[in-house]
Amino acid sequence: SGGKAAISTSTDATTKLWNLDSGGCTGTLTHDGQASTACAFIKDDQLFVVGFEDGTLRVWNRRTLKLVETLYGHTAYVTACAATADGKYLVTTSRDETLRVWDLASLKLLHTLQRADDPGGPSPRGSEGRRWITALALAADGKTAFAASGDGLVSHWNLASGSLIKPFRVAKDRIDSCAVTPEGYLLCGLADGTLLIWNLAEMECVDRLSAHTGSVSACALTRDGR
Repeated sequence: SGGKAAISTSTDATTKLWNLDSGGCTGTLTHDGQASTACAFIKDDQLFVVGFEDGTLRVWNRRTLKLVETLYGHTAYVTACAATADGKYLVTTSRDETLRVWDLASLKLLHTLQRADDPGGPSPRGSEGRRWITALALAADGKTAFAASGDGLVSHWNLASGSLIKPFRVAKDRIDSCAVTPEGYLLCGLADGTLLIWNLAEMECVDRLSAHTGSVSACALTRDGR
């Protein structure tokens, strides 16, 4: 949020706002035992949205901490939410195997996009029950999104039309995090500690880093994508 504020969510059923200059907590929301699982600033950072384990998303005013809207649609744990850089869309993902696209101006649901089937055939053995969407990355131009799944499949979506561009498999293991560079490389953090770098133009893995001994739960890029 302009480099001055941050939000954090937790399974302790709270959401907190932070002043990054002072390091102090500027506000705390409690959620009656409901784990808050994802968050994002929206609408020029005047509002923020929080996703919950029951599938709802709630929008608050950043200054007053008053609830503005509750968004219904997902039927299970919200795994990620993010606003496009152009301010047009809010994109959310869930363990209900859907990606949903919301109009940021009206906060109305535009598209419900069901997780794609694997173009290479059945998912790997043992991946049953892991089809939920676990991670989300938005292209820098705000036009497309990448939704990664618990069985290693990635679905690439056009946000305006709600059409599937391409599903592709990057791993047999669970993808727990992802990010996309402006130059067209997709980073995928896996449950086995590996970080994959995927060339989207050639549709091939160009590097495989042994990054951690546990799951790669998050990955992020610098603003210039380098």
